[in-house]
Amino acid sequence: MVDTATKTAPPAEQQQQEQQPQQQQLPPHHQRGSSASGSEDPRSPAPLGLGPTTHMAYLIEQCRPCVLRPFCFFVSWQGVLTLAFTGFPPALVTLKDDVSSFYSCLPRENPGSRWPKATLGALRDGRRLTPQELAALKDVCRGCSGIFQTPGQPKRQAVLVDRLAAVVYECRSLERQISKAVVVMRAGRGAPGGEAAAFGGGNAADIDVSEPTAEERARVDRIVSEQDEEDYWFHASKDGNRESHYRDAALGATLVHELSCFGGSGGPAPADGRYSGALPAILGTFRARVDAALPGAYAWFSEPSLHVTIRGLI
Repeated sequence: MVDTATKTAPPAEQQQQEQQPQQQQLPPHHQRGSSASGSEDPRSPAPLGLGPTTHMAYLIEQCRPCVLRPFCFFVSWQGVLTLAFTGFPPALVTLKDDVSSFYSCLPRENPGSRWPKATLGALRDGRRLTPQELAALKDVCRGCSGIFQTPGQPKRQAVLVDRLAAVVYECRSLERQISKAVVVMRAGRGAPGGEAAAFGGGNAADIDVSEPTAEERARVDRIVSEQDEEDYWFHASKDGNRESHYRDAALGATLVHELSCFGGSGGPAPADGRYSGALPAILGTFRARVDAALPGAYAWFSEPSLHVTIRGLI
């Protein structure tokens, strides 16, 4: 979800495709971690004369595929429902820093994209949560989040990030898009085989399975724990970020990972037993329980539009 909208966290932190570029082999002095001087410099432009390749595509291509791990379902500010992940893994933190460093003209990163989440649905226009309804939603979130700690399930719940999409959108939910460029990360060009093969090729050895740093995890913990504060209903019941905010016309551009397990362009939907294979059923159960607790209160965004924002661009 375009993060200019979703709020959640200490005010400072919680305010909150498809033509694939031609894959090309870059000269050694332009590869990540290598330069003429032997030091890495994300601001060094990719070579000229490489057709449609841009420096944004170059940065993404040089990023190792990595994994986002679900943490919990969460009632964000204005009652927006999200799936929070444990934190950005190191590969994506580096990519975000490189993009911000190279493109100095970009606006300051919105706090909502500093923690990884998928925005699932919003209250319908004119609807406001009561304290009792917020309590009921929090119970549903807790009940449906326990599965993320189930032994033996991590891979089937985790999201393999092996490509990103730069999207020019017509609405903030990304349900209507004007254009999209999908860029495959390094493993997508590797030899077929391994677990990444289900997502367009690559080798399982190319996937960085590093956990988020303590700082990243603490950021997410701080945000989601806010809902346990006594006055959280004040934030959850605020005006704004209702269905029309996400679905009415709004032009912008963003860098995202689309969740392939829901039919987005993040690669083919995974077979059972592969990355994120269990997520569709988990989210289906969550939506059903929310609808049973608060009939007609929520508008759910279409599954192919579900995504994790990496960095807002415009």
